[in-house]
Amino acid sequence: MVIMVVSFLLIIMYKDNTPFVIILLVINGIVFCNICISQELALITIFTKMIPSEFQTFGDSIRLVFERTGSMLALLTSVYMIDFMVYYVIAFSVIIPVGLVLSIYRRKHLIKE
Repeated sequence: MVIMVVSFLLIIMYKDNTPFVIILLVINGIVFCNICISQELALITIFTKMIPSEFQTFGDSIRLVFERTGSMLALLTSVYMIDFMVYYVIAFSVIIPVGLVLSIYRRKHLIKE
């Protein structure tokens, strides 16, 4: 993860040096792919110890279906969402802190009783 951040910062700093930027983009892509693969391997390793193989295969196939469907939906709708992104960010920037404050208040109220 640190390598990705450093390469991204170097890309911003040396954006005029095209060969250097291309090398950094390749490194960034390789590191990003390794992060996804290591997450997948960790998930499979944890599930192998806890769940029988037939249930693991079925659950993994369901997870992959939803993952790929979500990726396809995000790719198809991302162009149209850019116009509305400002409104969503503002709305969630208001809703999430309000929900956090309400949950903290509710927890303190339940603890007192």
